[in-house]
Amino acid sequence: MIKGLSCVYGDPDELDRLAGQLRARAEEVRGVARDHERQTAAAHWVSASADALRARVADDSAAAHDTADQMDAAAETLVQHAQTVRERIAELTAAAEAAREWAEQQLRRGGELLEDVVDEGMETARDVGAAVQDAGAATLRRMGLLD
Repeated sequence: MIKGLSCVYGDPDELDRLAGQLRARAEEVRGVARDHERQTAAAHWVSASADALRARVADDSAAAHDTADQMDAAAETLVQHAQTVRERIAELTAAAEAAREWAEQQLRRGGELLEDVVDEGMETARDVGAAVQDAGAATLRRMGLLD
């Protein structure tokens, strides 16, 4: 993995950990709601106030369960995001590796090209040297200085 990507995209393991904590809290909320439901059901008193309490606890319990469901949905969203982050980091790491390999290949190729240029330059210099020698010899022959 490329250093620092988790700072930009978030640490997927930390996101998973937070999702786990959120799910645990959702279960705590459900547990408290169930405790209140049990306590209310255990009360055997009858009156308008008792009926109002039971209605209020039922409403509160339903809201608590809805909230816990939303917390679970948020936790699932975090898990999905963590997976997306993992995929993006993997894509960026692969792209960086491909770029590094390409750059190394270009450096190697550049060295090979430099060797080819030097070899061609040496061959050209030899050819020029031979042509100068031949031209000089031809000039000396015309002048009668060389047989």
